[in-house]
Amino acid sequence: MVVLFSCSTKKNSFTRRVYHNLTSHYNVYWNGDQSLKEGIATLQKNAKDNYSKVLPVFNYGAKENISAISPAMDRTIEKATLTINRHSMFFNKKEYVRWIDDAYFITAKARFYKQDYLMARRTFDYVIKNYPKSNVKWDAMLWEACTYNQLKEYEKASGLLENIQSKVDKENIPGRVIKLLPLIYAEHYLYQQNYKSSIVYLQRGIELNTNRQLVTRLKFILAQVYQQTGNNKAASELYLQVIRRNPPYEMAFNSRINLAKTFDNTSGSSKDLVKALNKMLKDSKNKDFLDQIYFALAEISLKEKNDTLGISYLKKSVAASMQNNYQKAISALRLADLYFEKSKYEPAQMYYDTCMQVLPQDFPDYSKIESRTNTLTDLVKNLSVVQLEDSLQHLATLSEAERNKIIDGIIENYTKEEQRKQEEEKERSLNMGDIGQLKTNQTGGDKSGGWYFYNPQAISFGFTEFIKKWGRRKLEDNWRLSNKRMVEIEPTAEKEINPSDSTTQDSTKKLSTDPKNTQTYAQNIPLTQEKIDVSNAKISEALFNLGNIYLDGLQDTTRSLHSFESYLERFPADKNVLQANYTLYRVYTKKNDLPQCNFYKQKILTLFPESDYAKIIADPDYNLELLAMQNKAEARYAEVYNEFKSEHYNLVVIYCNDAIAFISDKNLVPKFETLRALALGKIAGNDTLVSELRRINTKYPESETFAFTKGMLSYLTGKEETAPKKEETGGNIQGIYNFNSEVGHFYILLVNNEKINVNVLKIRLSDFITKNYSIDNLMVKSVILDNSTEMISVGTFLNAEKAMDFFNNIASNEYVFSKLDKNEITLFAISAENYPVFYKNKDVKLYLKFFNKIYFSKPK
Repeated sequence: MVVLFSCSTKKNSFTRRVYHNLTSHYNVYWNGDQSLKEGIATLQKNAKDNYSKVLPVFNYGAKENISAISPAMDRTIEKATLTINRHSMFFNKKEYVRWIDDAYFITAKARFYKQDYLMARRTFDYVIKNYPKSNVKWDAMLWEACTYNQLKEYEKASGLLENIQSKVDKENIPGRVIKLLPLIYAEHYLYQQNYKSSIVYLQRGIELNTNRQLVTRLKFILAQVYQQTGNNKAASELYLQVIRRNPPYEMAFNSRINLAKTFDNTSGSSKDLVKALNKMLKDSKNKDFLDQIYFALAEISLKEKNDTLGISYLKKSVAASMQNNYQKAISALRLADLYFEKSKYEPAQMYYDTCMQVLPQDFPDYSKIESRTNTLTDLVKNLSVVQLEDSLQHLATLSEAERNKIIDGIIENYTKEEQRKQEEEKERSLNMGDIGQLKTNQTGGDKSGGWYFYNPQAISFGFTEFIKKWGRRKLEDNWRLSNKRMVEIEPTAEKEINPSDSTTQDSTKKLSTDPKNTQTYAQNIPLTQEKIDVSNAKISEALFNLGNIYLDGLQDTTRSLHSFESYLERFPADKNVLQANYTLYRVYTKKNDLPQCNFYKQKILTLFPESDYAKIIADPDYNLELLAMQNKAEARYAEVYNEFKSEHYNLVVIYCNDAIAFISDKNLVPKFETLRALALGKIAGNDTLVSELRRINTKYPESETFAFTKGMLSYLTGKEETAPKKEETGGNIQGIYNFNSEVGHFYILLVNNEKINVNVLKIRLSDFITKNYSIDNLMVKSVILDNSTEMISVGTFLNAEKAMDFFNNIASNEYVFSKLDKNEITLFAISAENYPVFYKNKDVKLYLKFFNKIYFSKPK
């Protein structure tokens, strides 16, 4: 009775206060605090730093790190909650148990480390408001600022930090908070990439803190910041200090690499640096870092104006990059930019293409790099057409014996190259110490070759063409299903096949693709006038395209002029001759080259006197764009439509933009808009096409094009559409399902109950939840979906993000899924709003189409 009486929190007495203070501190709170420390230690062990970017002051880990620390953090929250519920003595607006505010505080920190930032912020705020006289208030303010930084609410974070800073000299703020304050300030500015503002706080943090490991990290970050702001001298000094402090291997390695990058060729010799880097190349511990070492060597060479050596090292960096996609992208981009600056467009395209394969979409100027890559890919595609057709026409002029001799030589060279690569591969497997060196000739050369099939650009632009048509997608069965193929503007009737013409009737007519087969090279040689005409048509179109790409896409007037003039010289009666002459007239006018300007002016006036181009030349006040669009808009539309059929999609976009800006015919504007959307779809893919068509439907619901765009959308999305509905929370609406990320969600498993023991699976799910989500009140339930399918649900999650976190965390759990046949289960997340719709509809494929498109495209 005495014990029970003393445990009560209903009466404020000395003995009860002593009891609850002692018990809360040395029992539940202490255990919770220890669990928090264990979780933080686990996080520090598992979280990896990305040295290709400026490091954060504190590494709070990524989403994939949460599952490892969740049990410890949940235990912290559980023990802290017990502390509050069992031991709090709150009388007359005052708490008499000193560990209650600490319990709230460690609860908030545990939620912070679990990246549940909204709940963490609310709890920190509760501590600040309800315990204003407690020292933990200052810790809570500092951590709430950290939380606002994570939420990217930087103004609120700044307000809290300024509030603490303003009271440093006025109030008794704990020393631990004073030491941490400049670090959170620095972190605040680093997150915003405001590097100059972070410098003073990093310096202050180094002065105040004595933890050797923390100070070493701060010095490295400060060195990175100096490097970003162009103060290479200060950066170099700090990197040297970091190396002397015996840091972890990866930090020491990156310090040495960055020393090379910050090398100033005006203040000393690079001999020692190069020697050190070459020594690092030979160290077996660095076999996974060869790409970074070669990149550092390239940086030194380029600073010393040795572009040839710099380019060589960059090629080795790209070739050696096996695991670090970010470094591969950086090296390929640097190399591509160098070639582009030198107007070497074919190797530039090849390395831009390599870069785009691994470049993250949040990379600065991503869209600009992607646009340049697409432009260069179009360029190389047309250059390859000219090269191929000219090569084939040249072969056609030779005797059969001479042709066969050349083809035999090509096959012989191919065989030798194949053997050489096989030998290099064997050598590489025996000598892993110099991976980058062995691969240089495999991927880094600029070999364009005299023969089309040896041209590496012909291979690389093929990859980009695939990306433009299909998007970046995983290599797996049914990969096409994530996106329908682009439909043509007009349906194409099926062609009847004459059995006598079919290649299936005669094996000799089948196209060969074997690079060692003579037929592969001989089958396309234009030996008849009809085939020569077809070949010439391809060349003429490619030359005309090249002129436009050089002029509009690359602003390279010299090459543009050469292409247009070659086109006119070789094909003086072609369909685009007038436009080519007018383009040359305009370019030479801008260049103030009067003789050439007058030459093309007279050609247009003489050969095409009734054309719009002739009229604008004869009358400088004649506004071609305006009058042509207003008075001859239909004819202009027909011209642009012909460009579309000729697959000049970039030109179509340009012409449609001009037309939409100037024509006054309201019936034609939607037609130009639709044609522009189709061209953009051809360039950028079906997602862009769908977005543009929906915009047009909303903007022009009464237009003649509405029926066409409506039908097109129905075909592309697989559902009947009228006009796009407004998004509820930034998501798309797909068929019968609506996306709302802020409502409750369930995690769903559909299982074949004839082949899988549902009860065992439910038990394993419960075990996983108990271990990793013990405080989230998740329930496992199941219902019959159809005769052979049972639907297991886990919920309810607060929102879509929480459900998807669970979806990703459990996906790799071997205990839950190790003995299951993946063909017999289907996994997805679904909102509480969509759940009854799905259960009634029971169309799994339809919902999965919605789920895969919406939930995996939403930014987290």
